[in-house]
This record gives sequence, structure tokens and C-alpha cells, in this order.
Amino acid sequence: MSTFYDLPKTSLAVFSADDPIKAYEILFSALQNPGFICQESCATWHSEYHPEVVVSTFSTDSELNPDDVTSSEVVFADFDLYVLTFGLPKALRLIKSLKNKKRIFIVSANSFPVSPHLEHLTNASFSIKSTENPMVFESSTTVFDKKGNLSVSDQLITIQAGGKPTFKTIKKVETPIEASISTMPSATEEAGKGAMDLPFFVGRQEDGVAIRDAATKKIRVGGQIVYEPDRDDDLDDSDPDDDLNI
Repeated sequence: MSTFYDLPKTSLAVFSADDPIKAYEILFSALQNPGFICQESCATWHSEYHPEVVVSTFSTDSELNPDDVTSSEVVFADFDLYVLTFGLPKALRLIKSLKNKKRIFIVSANSFPVSPHLEHLTNASFSIKSTENPMVFESSTTVFDKKGNLSVSDQLITIQAGGKPTFKTIKKVETPIEASISTMPSATEEAGKGAMDLPFFVGRQEDGVAIRDAATKKIRVGGQIVYEPDRDDDLDDSDPDDDLNI
């Protein structure tokens, strides 16, 4: 998966830019008849600029019903407002529900980045920057694979007159080890783990474990539970129950 067009049919991508309108230009050029999610008070403004899209709205007292979103590809314009209005848990549940059947594209301003809690649901992110050419944008693109590993590349996005935008990879960026969210151990970690002797097994392999008693004497034991008598313990061999009236 290297470009925008390689995203799975059920996926989540995040577009961030200083001016979100630039991200909308790219998305509405690339997608055919996408759905659009926004805050109710912003619906009229968005419909004027993109009259071809089907708008689904939410308000301060009305959550979005995912069943009302019928398009297979959806642009989520006001996700930050949804989080502020209904809280992060409900917002994440909505994204999970939508992602089960659709491609979701969240658009955010760099001044209001999406929550890092969304990362585990994200398939790709595109950080957009304008260039001197209004039809060409730079993108720092991060793509996550199924194992949680990520690849980062610099891309040029060019909006074509009468056609879909192109996403051209200019340079693959070396991914730092700590940037990966993979839970699989590396070969070095596996080798270190295999070479480590756990204390329990070390004790079993030796003749015994040195333990110092109250009289500073050393004894050797091998995998046993050792009881060190206390000074006041009664350890004679008489009947321990002779004080009972049986």
C-alpha cells in the first residue's frame, strides 16, 4: 500500500493541513460522489461549495446515526467538534462502526490535530502543505500495515484538470525503530530473550541456593522451600495436640 488509491475498501485515512479547504480540494477531486459529515450549522456552507455530495449532520443534542450514512466513501469534516460535543469514546465508536463498511477520510486543521487515540484505527495519514502551484501539494504520507508497522514517504499530489489527482512518491523516509507500533519483537530482541537465564531455572540448574540463617550459617538447597526456625518455636517430638481434651 503506497498511495491514496491503494487504501482498503474499509479503512480510515486522516488528512491534515494548515487550511483544511486544501484537503477538501484533493478529496473531492479524487472521490466520486462521497458522503459528507459535518456539524449541522456548517452544512449550508459546505453544500454551497460541494452541492454534489450527500451531507449527513450532527448537532449539539443529536448524535450521528451511522445507518444514515449511505455512501461507501465518506469525508468527515468536523470530527474535532464531534469529539468536543459527545466525547472521545462515542466518537471512536462511531468511527469503528463506519469503518466496518466504508472508507472514511477525516479532515483536520493542523491547529486542531486529531486525537492520538485514533491512531490504532488509522490506515494512513496525509500531512498536506501547499506549494507555489495551487494545483500541486506536498504530503508527508504515513501508511500502517496490518501488523502495525508503518512506512513514511514524501509525496507530490497533483490535481489534474478533469481527472483524478496523482499521488507520486518522491522519497521513502527511513522509519525510526521507535516510530513503529508493532507488537512483534525484533530479531535482536528475540536473541536477547533466548540468551537470558531466568532466576528460577538458574536455581534448578545449580546444586543449591545459598541461604543465610539467623546464626549466619550457610546451607545449600535445591529447589526446596526452606523454613528457618524461630528462637521461640516449640519443635520437640511430643504430641502436638496433648493440650487438647480429646
